[in-house]
Amino acid sequence: MAGGAGAASLAAVLLVAGLYPGLRFTSAAPVSSSASSPTASASARPAFTAAKDSPAQTVLTRLLAPTPGGLPDGFSPASSISGTVSPAVSPTCDSPVAPVLSRSRSFAAGGAPVGSGLTVTVSAYSAGAGAPAMDAMRTARSECVRGASVTQRTGSGAGSGVQALDAVEQRGRATIRSVLLRRGDVIVSVTGSAVAVPDGLPADLDGRLAALLQGVCLKQDGTTTDFTRSVLAGVQRYTGLLQDQSVPLPTSAAALPALVSPSATPELPEPVSATPPQFPFWPTQTPVPVNRPTAPAAPTPYPTATGIQVPIEDPDGPGCGWAFTGMLAPAFDPKAAAAIEQQRRTDAIAAMGADVAAYPAKAQAYAQSFAQFDAQAKAYLAYVDAMGQIESQWAVQRAQQQAYADALIAYQQATQAYQQQLTERAAAQQRFEQAVQWCAQYPQGYPPPTTPAPPSPDTATPTDPNAQPTPNPTGPTATPVAPVAPPPSGVPATCPPQPDPLLAQPAPTSPASPAPPPDPRPTP
Repeated sequence: MAGGAGAASLAAVLLVAGLYPGLRFTSAAPVSSSASSPTASASARPAFTAAKDSPAQTVLTRLLAPTPGGLPDGFSPASSISGTVSPAVSPTCDSPVAPVLSRSRSFAAGGAPVGSGLTVTVSAYSAGAGAPAMDAMRTARSECVRGASVTQRTGSGAGSGVQALDAVEQRGRATIRSVLLRRGDVIVSVTGSAVAVPDGLPADLDGRLAALLQGVCLKQDGTTTDFTRSVLAGVQRYTGLLQDQSVPLPTSAAALPALVSPSATPELPEPVSATPPQFPFWPTQTPVPVNRPTAPAAPTPYPTATGIQVPIEDPDGPGCGWAFTGMLAPAFDPKAAAAIEQQRRTDAIAAMGADVAAYPAKAQAYAQSFAQFDAQAKAYLAYVDAMGQIESQWAVQRAQQQAYADALIAYQQATQAYQQQLTERAAAQQRFEQAVQWCAQYPQGYPPPTTPAPPSPDTATPTDPNAQPTPNPTGPTATPVAPVAPPPSGVPATCPPQPDPLLAQPAPTSPASPAPPPDPRPTP
């Protein structure tokens, strides 16, 4: 019965392949593995046994049987296609896998143009193949579908699955938009032709798909790496189920070489940047620069243990598992697995032995390299020290030159003030001498006083107290003194003259010029 069901499934696949020539379907025959992959037996074993009676068929049927929620108002079922069909943006370019089972349902509004509406396609892939199929849809658009683009759908809520994409494809004049989401090895495509895809539709399908996969899909969040456990990945990629094991370095009579500890390295500071003073200065040159050396790395310790991966039986399978699509688990040969494990252990021990054998030469090379580094470090530190000493000397000389420059400015200012004081004292002395000369000529000062006239007889007081005096217009008047010239400008007009208080102060002393800094150059 199982063989008949497999033949019927293969016939359905071939029929749909004729309808959709862009698809590539995985062969139903097993792919032989190399001798290093014992989980794939050379004996003939079909990859699928009863896909139509598998849990995948049940999930697809139950997911699409009811009318999904989130449809726009007025939309109703239009058609239903069973078999293996292509999603809206299909992996027809370089995908290593194709769907095992698919179902589609279309929904349209009454009176809508032909070809417009929403199509839901649900595809089940072989164990672990859902993730690489989804990856192919995302990466191969620009190479195999003209005018198509696919972007990662953000968010982790309803309608996002464990992986989701937004796809746009141009088919002639029609623009087809799709939302694709994946859980395990099931990919749901919601496509709108001349109709926007409502958010509620992918959300409803995603929520019901997650519930339907409970208990029948081993791992809903499987990754592309898991597909290497399937023989359908191909000989070059197939690894089977591997288990990590630790392999210790065997003990032997020969002593292991002592491990070398990293030698202490001196601190290598950056050299100071010496700034030369103005000429003359000493020393006139800096030493030849020495590159800052880099300490060599100590050799990596040889391993005393390492890890290997050994093949083990894989009864469950990757992704949703073998049983999800009716696959049989790959035949497992314990003897071949044991031989591979032994070979890998032998190779690991040989590799560790080679590391142990090579370690003494690495340790010696490290010692030689560190000796060279130590000599370079000493030369570098000597250069840094010399630069520091030169900068210290130049700093003293720069300070002396700056101090002299400051003192010279102060001397120039003091000289200017001294000359100003001399000028002011000379002017005050000149004014005083002019005042003395003027007062000697005009001791009465300026302006001169007037001389009153003597009383006249005609203006004597009469004996009669009631008599009125009669003025004599021809009588005597006050007589002015001789004319006096005004003093020169700035000379006091009072006599005797008083000297300017400035002349009573001590005479200013001439400032001393500063001495230039010493010449730092050595005397010949």
